[in-house]
Amino acid sequence: YFVGRALRPVGRITSEVNSITTSDLSRRVPVPATDDEVTRLATTMNAMLERLERSHDAHLRFVGDASHELRSPLTTIVGLLDLADCTATPVDTDTVRTILLPEARRVQHMVDDLLLLARADENGLPLRTTDVDLDDIVVAEARRLRSLGMVAVETSVVAIRVSGDPDKLARALRNLTDNAARYASSTVRLDMSLDSAAGRARIAVSDDGPGISSESRNLVFDRFTRVGADRRNTAGSGLGLSITREIVRAHGGQVSVEDPHPDLEHGATMVISLPVASTAAHADHEVPEDQTARSR
Repeated sequence: YFVGRALRPVGRITSEVNSITTSDLSRRVPVPATDDEVTRLATTMNAMLERLERSHDAHLRFVGDASHELRSPLTTIVGLLDLADCTATPVDTDTVRTILLPEARRVQHMVDDLLLLARADENGLPLRTTDVDLDDIVVAEARRLRSLGMVAVETSVVAIRVSGDPDKLARALRNLTDNAARYASSTVRLDMSLDSAAGRARIAVSDDGPGISSESRNLVFDRFTRVGADRRNTAGSGLGLSITREIVRAHGGQVSVEDPHPDLEHGATMVISLPVASTAAHADHEVPEDQTARSR
């Protein structure tokens, strides 16, 4: 009799769990007021159901956002091809070069990014780890950004070596610099520093654009998230910063948004922080003098 009474709440919990479906994850199991193992079981299950509901909602938003982002370039491509089909007019080379090919590549890049993020969610990002001269990556990225002629580029580089995947680290940095160049009024800064005591390397990418509000700083790395004055606009896929976060996480680091650089009146600073294997790991090579000084 007493065992039956003790297990009666478990029966109610079982019945409620059996009736919960993916169409309604807002339901919770009853929590008995007995303050025993059954109570703790019900509380734990409700916490699990809450996590499942948040994850389910996030996946639904992700699918909806991905569909929305893919619809725009596909509409352009299909519209032009439909027009050519209806009018029996061949698509001219200029249209292919200026509209069709860029939109097709935009879809291709977005699908590649989605696959990368899906692999990261499932098994983590695969890394081809080796010793990486982080300053070489920063110098190369600054050189690339200058060649585009979009903004003035200032750098402060120090020699730092980390263990990681050079291609993925270069991509993570490029996503930040492309984002900074898109919103900068005139200047983008790349600053490196080493915290020997903490064993951390730091790369800061700053711009003098409209900036990011403090309440939105944790949101900009979410997939397809747009904040403020549409800081992440339709010029990109809305996935670049999310990919940067996944790459940095795979290397045991963090990426964050900080206050504007003191030399810039406004804007945003995005910081990559990576672990350094040893303080001696960066001491066996030098950065050319003209690259360590600030340059424009």
